[in-house]
Amino acid sequence: MQLRQLLLQYEIENNIKHDEAAKRIGIGRATYFRWLKGESTHLKANTLKKLSDMLDCDVKSILDEEERIKPIVGSVKAGYDGFPMEDIEGYIELNRHDGKKGDYFLRVRGDSMINAHIYEGDLVFVKQ
Repeated sequence: MQLRQLLLQYEIENNIKHDEAAKRIGIGRATYFRWLKGESTHLKANTLKKLSDMLDCDVKSILDEEERIKPIVGSVKAGYDGFPMEDIEGYIELNRHDGKKGDYFLRVRGDSMINAHIYEGDLVFVKQ
């Protein structure tokens, strides 16, 4: 389960809005919205503790798991002017070190990048 899902579930169960949840954790509204978007999950130890206490679960282990399992979100045309097509086809589990290097995978379509040793069907690991 992702941090976003945990936060939204907490809000629903407690009948509160985003601003109230952020206040209970002791963080700013902007930070909370970054968490909901999945843009920022690097939390300070005291914030992790508050969040774990509030959600009644080990948030650190959940975030560690998020960093290791990355989706294959679709395909992208090799070369220039290619826009990715989003269609999640599966997930790849990585070790903790490699999981921090990117956010998702795209499968390459076409052969215009073979000189760069990127072939049709290869997966590229993308940092958002």
